[in-house]
Amino acid sequence: MSFLNKAKQFKNLHKEMKKTQAVLSAEIVKGTSSGDLVVIELNAAMEVKSIKIDPKVFEKPESAYMEKLIKEALSTALRKAQKVASAKLSQLGNLGGLNPFA
Repeated sequence: MSFLNKAKQFKNLHKEMKKTQAVLSAEIVKGTSSGDLVVIELNAAMEVKSIKIDPKVFEKPESAYMEKLIKEALSTALRKAQKVASAKLSQLGNLGGLNPFA
């Protein structure tokens, strides 16, 4: 394959990656802790969009309690975002074998 063909192929791949990033950025998932005391929204590009903490959380003085709730909500959101990202990437094609979630 010639250098020009490789360059054209790379340019097309770059366009597809930008398109994929836009699709992933538009997909929002929500992760919650038990009791929905902490709610974290991420997009499928793994960017945090919002964090909501119920005021009840602040009634307990232990920071370990709040840390546990945040970790639980974030872990749930990340798992959901990874599933959405994997599904969207497989819908868009292989992207030259670059799907990190496959």
